Amino acid sequence: MHPALFLIPLLILSACGPSEKPADIATAAEARAAEAAVTSDQSALSFVDSSELAGSCRLEIGDADAQDLAARCIKLSPATHPLCHVDNSCKMIRDEIKRSCAQLPINRQLPAECG
Repeated sequence: MHPALFLIPLLILSACGPSEKPADIATAAEARAAEAAVTSDQSALSFVDSSELAGSCRLEIGDADAQDLAARCIKLSPATHPLCHVDNSCKMIRDEIKRSCAQLPINRQLPAECG
């Protein structure tokens, strides 16, 4: 057999070369689309201070009173991430205080914060 015949399949396969995987193509296309969206939307971005949000307890009753109410809520709430934040509505903070006080044992004197 002629040794050159064995080289033909080798030459054909080497001409194919590596190709991008479909997932890589999709990922690259998504990255380009996201970059283009961010670039085009940069002028449309506007930042709002969270204290300016409607329904903020800080806006409803003032900063000092909202801080007092939130501190009272934090003292009582057993939640790991309580709703006791001045940028939440005062109703939400008061409801968390009521809920926390309702969970205390009946035979125990309620803390002053529950009153």
